[in-house]
Amino acid sequence: MSARVVFRTDDSAELGSGHVVRCRALADTLYKRGADCRFVASDPTAELSAAMAGRPYPVDFIGASAAADPLLDASAFLTRLSRGTARVVLDHYGRDARWESRVRSPAWQLLALDDLADRTHDCDVLLDPGPGRTATDYRPWVGPGTRLLLGSAYALLRSGFASRHDSAPCWPDSRRVHVFIGGGGHPAALPLLCTALLEIDSRVEVAAVGSAVPGAMNAVASAFPGRVDWRGRVADMAAHMAGCS
Repeated sequence: MSARVVFRTDDSAELGSGHVVRCRALADTLYKRGADCRFVASDPTAELSAAMAGRPYPVDFIGASAAADPLLDASAFLTRLSRGTARVVLDHYGRDARWESRVRSPAWQLLALDDLADRTHDCDVLLDPGPGRTATDYRPWVGPGTRLLLGSAYALLRSGFASRHDSAPCWPDSRRVHVFIGGGGHPAALPLLCTALLEIDSRVEVAAVGSAVPGAMNAVASAFPGRVDWRGRVADMAAHMAGCS
């Protein structure tokens, strides 16, 4: 029987898409190795639907009322676990050792994804792919039995990024700058950042991705003709980035 892996994460305009995207990258790899992957989220959102489009992973929802409290969330999550679940993956800034202690069991392993090192954890494995992370950063937050996977070597990226490693043109041969401030960025932030970059050097072009007020981005494009490429979403972020310096 194939291993079952259940992911608990959320995706929305407020939270951003990073949690689901990196869980999805891990699920894709596990799925290719025969794992049965499924997701549990608070509520259906347009962002989550877009992120999971075309993926073979069932998504279950516990409801916003349960998700508002970590312990209620944990109890609702436990009812969604399938018999034989071998792994639980948690990627959520709003959950800590309270949720993990409620869900953790000898019957399965619990992996927590983090990149803040600012709250307690009660998990079997903790993964933080932040550059320069060390065990010292998590010493106050985890027990002695938690295995730590730290540093950029553990970054959860789609295979497209690895295949394009070292393929992007370098400065100054290319002055095309990739701009992406996350799936939860404020719509007013992207045009402001693009404007600042374009004003620094008249040779710079920006290839921006993300939500923004269309009128504001159109104004930036008019002010800097031929130097702005803006898209709300791209299917292949690795390819988009590889075309920039």
